[in-house]
Amino acid sequence: MRSKFRMELALFWAFFLCFFFGVSLAQDPGVADTVRLSNMSGEIGDAASMPVYLYNDEELVSVVIPVLLDGYSGWLRFDSVSYLESRLTDPVVLDEREAYVFGTDKFTLDSLLVSFSVSSGDSLPVGTGKLCDLWFTLHFGGEVLVDSLSDSPQGGLSLTDADQEIFVPQFSSGLIDISCDYLVGDVNEDDVVDLGDLITHQKMWFYDSPLGDYPIYDKYGRADLNCDRRLDMRDLNQLTYYLFKSGSPPCTCGTVNPSLYNDPVAPDTVWVENKTMVAGVSSPIYIGIINDEPVAGMALSLEIEGSAVLDWDSEIHPIQTGRVDSAWWFFAEGEHADGVNPETFHFHGFQSTVESSPLSPGSGAVCCPYFIPQSGGTASFSLTSWIGPGESILVTEDNEAILPTIYGGNITVLPYLAGDANHDGAIDVADVVYLVNYLFLGGSQPDPLESGNANGLGQVDIGDVIYLMNYLFLGGPPPHHPVGFLVGYEGCKEFQKGAGLGSTPPDQDCMEHQYDGEGVLLLKHVNAGFNCCPEIAADITIAGDIITIEEIEISGDCDCICLFDVNYEIRDLPPGEYTIRVIEPYVKEGGEILEFAVDLVSSPSGMYCVYRDYYPWGIWE
Repeated sequence: MRSKFRMELALFWAFFLCFFFGVSLAQDPGVADTVRLSNMSGEIGDAASMPVYLYNDEELVSVVIPVLLDGYSGWLRFDSVSYLESRLTDPVVLDEREAYVFGTDKFTLDSLLVSFSVSSGDSLPVGTGKLCDLWFTLHFGGEVLVDSLSDSPQGGLSLTDADQEIFVPQFSSGLIDISCDYLVGDVNEDDVVDLGDLITHQKMWFYDSPLGDYPIYDKYGRADLNCDRRLDMRDLNQLTYYLFKSGSPPCTCGTVNPSLYNDPVAPDTVWVENKTMVAGVSSPIYIGIINDEPVAGMALSLEIEGSAVLDWDSEIHPIQTGRVDSAWWFFAEGEHADGVNPETFHFHGFQSTVESSPLSPGSGAVCCPYFIPQSGGTASFSLTSWIGPGESILVTEDNEAILPTIYGGNITVLPYLAGDANHDGAIDVADVVYLVNYLFLGGSQPDPLESGNANGLGQVDIGDVIYLMNYLFLGGPPPHHPVGFLVGYEGCKEFQKGAGLGSTPPDQDCMEHQYDGEGVLLLKHVNAGFNCCPEIAADITIAGDIITIEEIEISGDCDCICLFDVNYEIRDLPPGEYTIRVIEPYVKEGGEILEFAVDLVSSPSGMYCVYRDYYPWGIWE
């Protein structure tokens, strides 16, 4: 019985060993190949390289080296790979090359993959020596271990020979020693932490950085006063409290503290006023904070998206309200260089003196920046990441960071305001004077002319003057005139054969309409032809019962045309019969115009289409 058991056990182990070695990677037939990383050192701000060496005693067609950058003490950023004076100097050898970071938290751990393989070039001959240099920018003093990683998008550490045998080489890790020979908090590098560093810190991170090229990378280690690897309002707040309010001193180089995002009670909220504005007229948009604990500092980035572009009117100061201590330093910056959404509005504030007080719990507005809408349409505000690696945060007196929520910020921009003849955003006696001057004394016409049409009859004449006076002085109805604007667009569309069911085929150029019976007409131009990379605008005129939409392609940078869906909204449109006409940039000369008549009372919703069989319509992939 015992003999039988021993035989079965032997057969089991034989089967197990055969199975195990049958599915494992091939064994390196000669001396074990080796990947070795060199140790390196440097100072913050340096660009430093780590050589990667490889010994192989067989030809290789593939090399995969995934490594983990473990910033348990210091930190850096991977930049690039170079092959100068290496075994890969000849670009034909292992000609398909990749190097990228993946699976990163950007602050303490990065996973880096470098891989080389044969595409149409040559294999790597037998040999030993430097394979490449990994280049890094050093940010925080301390040590970073570079070690082998077991998995990556291309698998683990491996070599493949000319017979397509894959095996794992030996690996020797490397250590990057980043000098701590600097004073944390000494941002302006004068060997003392004082008011000058506070000024430099806020200028570096919150003022010059959004639109300039301030050299912040060599300041990282000096500016991270709480050693959480993030440069944000917490560092500025800690420096302020250290200098003026006997707060904690800057941290010690080479330490890593957790990033604290702790809202102990109800979530704090940033709110943005919902508002209707007029294109070209500077108007305030109030921004507030609902907080249930004192706030010692704030750094918020609001992204503006939509069809209406809002330019920050930087000439109007100050932007903070009376809710904020007048002793705070309060700054704002807008990114509107190209006039195309998305745009970003940054603002930040913090205590700057011993006498300054934190923002008390409350819900009121903290700032009221003015914006000038550049066109009609809609826009919305959302919170986005602050400049660089920071986030939009509120900071408490305990220097804890709060990630707030946001609500509101829905903006409608009218191309003009009916009756606002002088285009100042208000309807008052000045508009009466402006119209009289235009009609009888040779003065300038309203811009646009439709803004002087107070009674909505389609012409600017004495009737509009009488209508305005009746409204202003005798309690008459307010001026009204239908106003249309582009809401947004989406595309390029991709069509597949047989995909027409339940959708509009690409040979149909259509307009959908939906009327709510209370003056709002929604229009959707389905399969509108534009450049594949367009910036789209529209000129909408309503003259009596004719609605004309002239679609305009402001720019188009691609060498192709495709189909989009474009949404429009018309307000203050009385019910009735109308002709809707669309003038399109890519309809061929003499081609049928998308034009139709509709009775919004009997047919409040529907679709009208014309057939087109030329590019970009009528093309199936």
